[in-house]
Amino acid sequence: MRIGTPEQLGVEIQRQRKRLRITQKDLAMACGTGLRFIVDLEKGKPTCQIGKALQVLQSLGLTVRTMPLVRTDTRRGGDAVDGVSTRDRNGGGDEENGTPTVDSKGPTQSDGPEGGTP
Repeated sequence: MRIGTPEQLGVEIQRQRKRLRITQKDLAMACGTGLRFIVDLEKGKPTCQIGKALQVLQSLGLTVRTMPLVRTDTRRGGDAVDGVSTRDRNGGGDEENGTPTVDSKGPTQSDGPEGGTP
């Protein structure tokens, strides 16, 4: 899913938490944060601490990927205009066109940076 605002991130966090049938209180306890932080994060508060937010994402089995906004490789015909590729303007939002995404994989047990123990 393409995430462009704190509100969109909050919606995806809440959606995954509910998918996993976890309460906000239980998520806060699992992440070592306060309940207020989880509530604010799900509401899209833009000043939430990034470190804690990443901890919540990992606990929910979500990962964040970043890509450059401007494509330097124009072999596929995506010319950059005003720092945003024309593919972005036409509704893209994945690895191919350089926009941030959040992936929902569900909880996993992994030693790698993408998974982690919830």
